[in-house]
Amino acid sequence: MQTANIVCQPMLATKSNYCPSSTKKKKRYEKQLQKIGGTISTIEFQTETLENAITSTEVLKVMRTAGQAQKGAHPNLDVDQVQKIMDEIVNEVSEAHVAPVEFEHDYDEDELNKELEKLVEEELASKVVGIDESTGLPSVPTSSLPAARTTTTATAEEDDEMAELSAWAAASFTIIRFFRDLTIVVILSNY
Repeated sequence: MQTANIVCQPMLATKSNYCPSSTKKKKRYEKQLQKIGGTISTIEFQTETLENAITSTEVLKVMRTAGQAQKGAHPNLDVDQVQKIMDEIVNEVSEAHVAPVEFEHDYDEDELNKELEKLVEEELASKVVGIDESTGLPSVPTSSLPAARTTTTATAEEDDEMAELSAWAAASFTIIRFFRDLTIVVILSNY
């Protein structure tokens, strides 16, 4: 195309009818270029489709192998035994759900508040020591912090709901971990 433009450029400056064959050639090349671009796009799409099909085939092969490994690892395992295992897991989870949660340490809230006040006062005192008195800053308050709020019924209910949700999540995590471990054992026993 560039060759046709170079050849026809001087002629186009003088008369426009001297290079009709070159302009036709240029348009033909442009059409061919568009067709080649379309063909390349089609080939790229087909390549991606084939890669996806190959990946899917490999996944199915692995799943088939895992299924055979599970059958080989547990040849005598039937539906009743699986149900029994599931019932045991549910019982363990419900026991964990019902069991009270104990904390390692019980702290006195008043004692913690006093310690916090002391730390805040120390921090303020350390900041005040470095301040020049001539700046005219107000004095540090000496009054104590307000008393801690007591827990309301709504907050207690929310705490109970959070504890219940936390226990449920822990139980669900235990079940998921069990099945993950079971799957790993089955896969490893095949190899």
